[in-house]
Amino acid sequence: MERISRRELEKVLEQARDERWHELTLWGPGYWLHEGEGEGERIYWLRDSLGDEGARALASLSSLTSLDLTNNYIGDEGARVLAKLSSLTSLHLRRFPGLTNKIGDEGARVLAKLSSLTSLHLTSHKIGDEGAGALASLSSLTSLHLSFNNVGDEGAGALASLSSLTSLSLTGNQIGETGVGDGVSFST
Repeated sequence: MERISRRELEKVLEQARDERWHELTLWGPGYWLHEGEGEGERIYWLRDSLGDEGARALASLSSLTSLDLTNNYIGDEGARVLAKLSSLTSLHLRRFPGLTNKIGDEGARVLAKLSSLTSLHLTSHKIGDEGAGALASLSSLTSLHLSFNNVGDEGAGALASLSSLTSLSLTGNQIGETGVGDGVSFST
């Protein structure tokens, strides 16, 4: 794994397009490795965050099935671009609490178009009940992480319809007992 500049990133993305990569991890600055991470071949640490503008450069990587853009300041506009990567089955757009959070309900709505997703991590953004309701349409999801967002009872109730989930994290949201409903338990 290496820390790369914008210019070096352009070369990596060109190689990814040419070789039709299926997996790519671009961690933004400030990301610290956790045990077991950083063992893949195509993992890069960026010196500068991608942001919404940088997300546009990824739009041509149509062969990607797994993309991790942790800590890259991706917002609703960047989510709109990433939603065009219809082959994605795994998308990680995690944020660290305390940093500028970017993806809201609009971003969640456009990401809900990625019907092949089985794993989605959107920790520490601004997704509320409306966005959670949109994500509830992703019937192939087995893993969903929406910790530290703005999901309430209504959003939790909508997510309860995702019968294929084997992992759900809603820690740090505003879910009360009415959001749990009908014997479904959520970790909050």
